[in-house]
Amino acid sequence: MIELPKPSFTIYYEHPESSRSVPADFDLIDYYMTLSLCPWVLGPSLWSIFWSPHVPCNRVGAWMAPIVDVLEPVIQSDDMELLAKIFSFSSFSSLWLGLMLCGRGAIIRSILPSLTELRDYPFFRPNVDAAAWTGVAQSFMDHGLSGPDADGRVSRADVWRMRHDFSHLYQDETFSYTPPYGWPPFGTMRAEDVELEIRGHLACLHQWRYMHWTWSSSGSTDPGFCLRDMRTQHPDGETTAAGQESNVQINDGELVRSISQTATEAIFRWSCDQVEEGFGGTIVPRRFGPNEPLENTQTDEPKDMGFIQAWLKAIET
Repeated sequence: MIELPKPSFTIYYEHPESSRSVPADFDLIDYYMTLSLCPWVLGPSLWSIFWSPHVPCNRVGAWMAPIVDVLEPVIQSDDMELLAKIFSFSSFSSLWLGLMLCGRGAIIRSILPSLTELRDYPFFRPNVDAAAWTGVAQSFMDHGLSGPDADGRVSRADVWRMRHDFSHLYQDETFSYTPPYGWPPFGTMRAEDVELEIRGHLACLHQWRYMHWTWSSSGSTDPGFCLRDMRTQHPDGETTAAGQESNVQINDGELVRSISQTATEAIFRWSCDQVEEGFGGTIVPRRFGPNEPLENTQTDEPKDMGFIQAWLKAIET
C-alpha cells in the first residue's frame, strides 16, 4: 500500500512591495478643497447631468419624462447602488457616488421634485463660473454664438446670450443675471426686431473663454485642472433630440406639458421687456432679481370709480 500525503489547500501569494508613491490626484488636492467649499459650484455641476444643449425650452417635458420614469422607482426603493450605476456615465459620477454613499439625503430627495416641477433650488441654478471651473457646460449660455442664418435671422438663444454679455448697456440689471434654467429659447428672430443695444453685434460671434483663476492669498494665476473646450454631459452623438421620433413612450402627457410650460415661461420671462413684433401675447410678469418674487400685475380689487368715469369720458369723445 502506498501512503499518499494529505492534501493541502494552502495557497501562497507573492505580494509585491507596497507602493509608497503619492497618488497622482494628490497634486489636485488644492483644487478639490477649493471647489468643495463652493456649493454654488457643486450644485449646478451635479445637476448638469440632466441637461442637454439640444433640447429647447418647449421640449423639456419630452426630455425629462423618460428620465423621471427611470429614476423614480430607483429612488423610491432607496437603491443607491443602482442609482450610482445609472449616473456612472457623468463627468461628476464620483461626486454623485459620494452623495449616495451617505444614503438618501436631502439632495437625493430633491432630484424628483427638481425634474417633475423644475423646482428652482438655490444652488442648482446654472452658473457660468462653475461651468468654466469644471469645464462642463450647464446651460446654453455656456456655448458660443452661432451667428445669423442665410436669410439674416438670428436664433433667440444667441440674442439671450448677447443680452447677458452686454448687460451693462441696459438701464437696469435684469440681464446681469442668467436665466433660471439652462434650456435655450426656441426659434429665431428678425434682425430688425432685436433691440439697438446689441443689434450691431449679431454677426460678431463673441465668445467667452476661460483662461485662469487667481488665488486671493498670493495673487498668482492658475489655469486649474486643464485648458480645454467646454464639454457637455450629453454629446451630439449620444443625444436624441426631444421631439424626434423614437421608441420612448411617454405615459404622462400632462407632466410633459407642465414641465415644458414652466421652462418656456421662465426663459421668456427673463426677456419679457424685449418682445419682437407679433410676439406680444407671450409677455409674462417680470422678475426683479434671481430670488425676488414675480410682479403680480393682476388684482381682484375693483377699479376706482373715478378711473372708470375718466375711461368712459375718453371713449365717448
